[in-house]
Amino acid sequence: MRVDTGNAILDIPYVAAEAWVRPALPLSGDKVILDKAGAYTLTQVGDKIRFDITAANGTCTVTSTNAVTAGAFAHVQGAYDGSGVSVLLDSLRTDAPCTKGAIVPTLGGVFSVGAAANGATPYDGILDEVRLWGNPPTGATNYSGAYGTKLAPGRTCKDILTHNPYAQDGTYWIDPDGSGGISPLRAVCDMTRNGGGWTMGLKMWYYAQGTFGNANAQGAPEDALDRRGSPYKLSDAVINAVIGSSHNFDVLADQAGHNSGYSAGNNEFVVLSNYTGTWTFAALMPESTSTTTMRSYRSQDEALAWEGRLACGTTGGAHPSGKGINCNNVVSGNNPAGGSGCTINMGTSTSASWHLFYTAEHNADTYLYICNGAQHSSSYDVNHRFWFRERS
Repeated sequence: MRVDTGNAILDIPYVAAEAWVRPALPLSGDKVILDKAGAYTLTQVGDKIRFDITAANGTCTVTSTNAVTAGAFAHVQGAYDGSGVSVLLDSLRTDAPCTKGAIVPTLGGVFSVGAAANGATPYDGILDEVRLWGNPPTGATNYSGAYGTKLAPGRTCKDILTHNPYAQDGTYWIDPDGSGGISPLRAVCDMTRNGGGWTMGLKMWYYAQGTFGNANAQGAPEDALDRRGSPYKLSDAVINAVIGSSHNFDVLADQAGHNSGYSAGNNEFVVLSNYTGTWTFAALMPESTSTTTMRSYRSQDEALAWEGRLACGTTGGAHPSGKGINCNNVVSGNNPAGGSGCTINMGTSTSASWHLFYTAEHNADTYLYICNGAQHSSSYDVNHRFWFRERS
């Protein structure tokens, strides 16, 4: 693809360029991934990746030390931030100093994907998700798609989304306490709902296998999104590290499947905002020390169905033998009543007593009774999921 862009594409001082590549044989010669004529070029050279820039005071180039594999996708990135030029191949970074000034403006220059701007040295293979970034921060390695991998973990899902606004839902590597005692680990991230950046911490249902009251980790990310099946949980220590030292966080509750006795579908997710406290699933958590807000959203379009506040902990009427965050009594807003008190009623039955948000009641059941009827997990093929996002 050759695009005559004039001055429309990233005629700016500093740049990061990335793509996914799947090279074909033979792995020899120069094969251009992308090129802005006279400014910067990302090239596969044999089985290596090279990034070249032309700046006001000269040129700089850097070549990866690791190699691509024919027939296998790899993530590649070149970046220049005014102090150095770097190339990234599957999260392994190679740097070279470069203080040549701003990239030369290329008024009228052609931007090309899959070949040089003049049509020469075409790429042999598949290219996908080509992206350009203007003015990358100093040390632009992992600026986008590579951040959140094993060699370049993010701190949390929210941190990964901050670095890469295009990050999609999926499994990423996180290191929530940085240089602390927690080793990097894989985590399931929701990057889309309610602003994104949610780290899944708990999958729970009625008497889930050994999960009730368990402060330790269970299962693997592959288990997280299945309906019931194998348990999944991050350890309390990891969840608290995700939340951070302020202990101020939001929780998103949703479910896999639905309780068909009270609703026709999995129609709702609920966000509890501004909770302050130390997370534990080994005991019932006390009421938040900051004032919380709870909102119910319709899943299909994130339309707001209800907003108010439920009291949590024993002061909210929760049983002291419950685990995690359990909220019951209505403090502000309408009584949602499972739907009849909501602006959008998503359930098929309602009751004045249905205003519950329970990670685990004393009988090990999970409850989400807001605007989609009585969504409990006993006797039905449904489980609830709880996602965490730090606020600072």
